[in-house]
Amino acid sequence: MSKLLRAPALAVLIVIAMLAGACRSTDAPPSEPTAPDSVAEDGTGDGDALAEDAGSVDEGGETADDSGDDVSGEDSAEDSDAGEGALTFLVDADASEASYAVREEFFAGALGQLGIQPGVVETVGTTGDVQGELVILPEDPPRLVSGRVVVGVGLLSSDQERRDNRVAERSLQTEQFPEAVFEIRAMEGFPTGYQGGETAAFQLVGDLTVRDVTRSVTFDAEAVYDGNGIEANAEATVRMSDFGIQPPSFANMFDVADEVSLRIRIVAPVAESTQGAAPSTGAGGAVAGDGGGSLDDGEKTSAVGGRADERSAVLAEADAAATTAALAASTGCPATAPDGMGPFYVPDAPERDEVGAGYTLTGVVRETGSCAPISSAKIEMWMAGPDGEYGDAWRATLFSDESGLYHFASIPPTPYTGRPPHIHVRVTAPDYQELVTHHYPAEGSADATMDLVLMP
Repeated sequence: MSKLLRAPALAVLIVIAMLAGACRSTDAPPSEPTAPDSVAEDGTGDGDALAEDAGSVDEGGETADDSGDDVSGEDSAEDSDAGEGALTFLVDADASEASYAVREEFFAGALGQLGIQPGVVETVGTTGDVQGELVILPEDPPRLVSGRVVVGVGLLSSDQERRDNRVAERSLQTEQFPEAVFEIRAMEGFPTGYQGGETAAFQLVGDLTVRDVTRSVTFDAEAVYDGNGIEANAEATVRMSDFGIQPPSFANMFDVADEVSLRIRIVAPVAESTQGAAPSTGAGGAVAGDGGGSLDDGEKTSAVGGRADERSAVLAEADAAATTAALAASTGCPATAPDGMGPFYVPDAPERDEVGAGYTLTGVVRETGSCAPISSAKIEMWMAGPDGEYGDAWRATLFSDESGLYHFASIPPTPYTGRPPHIHVRVTAPDYQELVTHHYPAEGSADATMDLVLMP
């Protein structure tokens, strides 16, 4: 899930910004502010000094809140003091990338149809379309003000163009949902006393939106701050099904695992708009920034006085987009993920709602957006019999009732040529797009609910 996993990228960026903040601490006495170069050369971190200097003095002489509570998203934007002294890191799209890794199992039929040898492989898809911004307060440990990573998923590329087209068109539906977004809410486990050049391990917790579904995701991250910016790697494991995506499979050809590893590598330099401030003494005597010239050796610090107008506009637009996506996810119905028809579909199966006993599948046929039920939708189901072979005895045609409800009884689904147990489903209704998908029962279950959501 156009750097697909821009979500991870955001997390990494935030981490980077935090690291940068921690590296700005100094052991110089309060009465003699340390010059920028000495800060870079020293690289030591004094947690107490950082904490005391977390608040800066405004024009009225009042000190900003330094309670140390985590601040993220709109809450921090509303606090006029929260951005003072913060560092902004922008993702370098030329040096960053996002990727997915998933297990695929190819069967005998894959050799003739796809030219792929049977066996299990790890497939990796990568994109360089990653953007994002992190705003970090240099406390000990660093404190996140805001963080967002966006990955353009339309350019994900693997070793098979056919696979890439399927991922874009069916799984991620990139024409409708071109981006995956990771909004970072918290950074957990970041070490205190961080010094520049060290590798810091921590976790990035936030909300990942893929298509129109948003889920809480935690990335394991490692990051290094070198004085100019941050380099970070982050990884998380998610399930396709959690985002309304059915793992692709095709009888006697291939099967794709539900679990996907999301990986991101982020290179994020300090934003140019925060490069030019030299240090000054804050309320606690530590270096804060006095409007001096640029720093030597590429060292960059943040300017005091809040965010630039341009950056504020970008963040406001990003927040509005995230709110819209979250509202759609909470009030709408994402379309059911399509899957392959397979070679055993036969039209005009007998009209009935059972082909045996031992397993029951029920649900509602709905439309996307409003979630309104669709009555009289035609539902065709077919499956393998007890011997693992397909036949007319295991095919049925049924219709949703006036409330959109359907009910299908069958024998417990059985495996077919190495594939997990499943039921094929095809749904058609006037004024809606055809849906072809699969139902995969949970192991040991005797019933399940599966809504079938159609797009107009």
